[in-house]
Amino acid sequence: MFCSKCGKSISENVNFCHSCGQAVPSLSKAEEQTATLNDVPIENTEPVYAIPVYATPVKPKNSKPLIIGIIAAACTIIIAVVAILASSLFGSISLRKQLLRDWQRVENSSSTYYTLKLDFDDNEIEYIFDGNYVDDEIATYRYEVVGKNKIKINGSKIITVEFNDEKTMMTFTPALTSTDSSENWFNF
Repeated sequence: MFCSKCGKSISENVNFCHSCGQAVPSLSKAEEQTATLNDVPIENTEPVYAIPVYATPVKPKNSKPLIIGIIAAACTIIIAVVAILASSLFGSISLRKQLLRDWQRVENSSSTYYTLKLDFDDNEIEYIFDGNYVDDEIATYRYEVVGKNKIKINGSKIITVEFNDEKTMMTFTPALTSTDSSENWFNF
């Protein structure tokens, strides 16, 4: 149902138009069913215009802080990787330098003393028995430095190498020349 004065839609059982206050005559049921928008005089209706709604323009955010943050994070990661690689490389160089020193230990058997030696070169270790009158090579091992305190023997066995503070004692874990869990070698 529509107001006869302003043409606004009004609910049934209302006595006054909620828009303009015009009194609404009560209609019979038959009249209500036949009432349409055409019954409303055109001169009393307000035209309805579609008003386009535009989004408020959003000023683009400044992306410079984001780009600077990404560059800073990338630089930090690169520096960390380089530091780790440098530490590993310098640790490997330091280990190789320590290994190339003369390493030995003195043992005895039936009150006879003898010396066992490890002679390192660039990629081999000679395990030598040095008795009073005899020097014999017991074994030769191929090695490579694979970390700041690790060497790989004959392409498979990994041995951890540790030194005391004075760098006069070297400990292999596990042992290189026996089945022991570790062995010590000395630089006199």
